[in-house]
Amino acid sequence: MSYPPDPNQQPWQQPSGPYPGQPPQGPPPGSYGVPPGIGYQGAPPPGGPQPVLEKGFFGALFDFGFTTYVTSKVIKVLYVIGLVLVTIATLSFVVSSFSMMGRGGFDTFFGILMLLFSPVLALLYLILLRIWMELLIVVFQIADDLRAIRIRGGF
Repeated sequence: MSYPPDPNQQPWQQPSGPYPGQPPQGPPPGSYGVPPGIGYQGAPPPGGPQPVLEKGFFGALFDFGFTTYVTSKVIKVLYVIGLVLVTIATLSFVVSSFSMMGRGGFDTFFGILMLLFSPVLALLYLILLRIWMELLIVVFQIADDLRAIRIRGGF
């Protein structure tokens, strides 16, 4: 059962603002984003803990407290050494394959297989070497980032 509307009563409307004494809730209608003052904390006050300055290679190498990592400084050299070793191994397999093919008989078949598969294996080893080096870099970058968060007071 419904009642007829009272002609003296105004229709219901959504309130246009907060009730008296309450802070505003959310952004004003028609605006985008986060309301001012919410979500932004600003910079920390000066005088807090300062980040540790980076040590050089030998400073990190002889850091007996292990506060500085030497891996990020050495990883490029290790990658170049790995590239050189894979290249030398591939060239030695190619030379061996030609010497096997020169013997004749069944060794010719193995020489051709070595000649075909040595570059493929070299590429596979280079990919694995690169992935391994990148994983090492990521692990040490995570450690550096966690240290920076800890210094800022996040943990």
